[in-house]
Amino acid sequence: MIGQVHSLGIMVNGSFVFGLDDDDADVFDRTVESAISRSVETATFHITTPYPGTALHARLVAEGRITDANWDHYDTRHVVYQPRRLRPEQLLAGYRRAYRDFYRWKAIARGAAGQPTARQVARHVAHAGGWKRLEPLWGLAIRARQVNTMLPVLEVTLDAFGGIGQSSRAASRREVLGPHQGRPGPRCRNRRRRPARGCHRAGSSRPEAWLGCIFGPEDLVLWSSKASELGDRLCPASPRQRPPW
Repeated sequence: MIGQVHSLGIMVNGSFVFGLDDDDADVFDRTVESAISRSVETATFHITTPYPGTALHARLVAEGRITDANWDHYDTRHVVYQPRRLRPEQLLAGYRRAYRDFYRWKAIARGAAGQPTARQVARHVAHAGGWKRLEPLWGLAIRARQVNTMLPVLEVTLDAFGGIGQSSRAASRREVLGPHQGRPGPRCRNRRRRPARGCHRAGSSRPEAWLGCIFGPEDLVLWSSKASELGDRLCPASPRQRPPW
């Protein structure tokens, strides 16, 4: 499936959680190798975190396995419980090693080599390398609540290597929306108006109400088109009912 996604020019960010009850000491190396061998561009790794109010937290409390009640440590980067098949220090060390091993330059190069086109090879190296080098900066921006100041850097990288620069983004939008600005084209005749940037739709159950707030209407329509194309490739013989929105 990852190969199908890459064939559409879509990048993959893998998100992996360590410390589940079945995880043992070799889960870290197996996970990293699996992601690299499949040319996953970027990855985030997490330690299982039993957030209060969840079934997991209730179970671990009942089993006497919660070891840390400092809520500042409930951030998927600390071990706050007793793992079943790992020592806490093993889990923390394995989590840190997974990040280190996945973002080694040799691993980035090996993952990029499995991409289908030269552009995607360059994009893979740029994104994985940028993630590796800019992670401390992202951390500072998040803590200072200045994430928006980092967005231009991300957008420049996406436009340079993503194959959806300003010109191709506009062309894709015209293809989906039609040639008339602000008017839906044939493929979007019955599409409801997307919420504008900065909108607030708290409590809405419609996915596009949230996505439109994050990406904006034109990006959401393009994303929707890509998702539909991917669905057609993965399940060509399966009739699908369009979502109500």
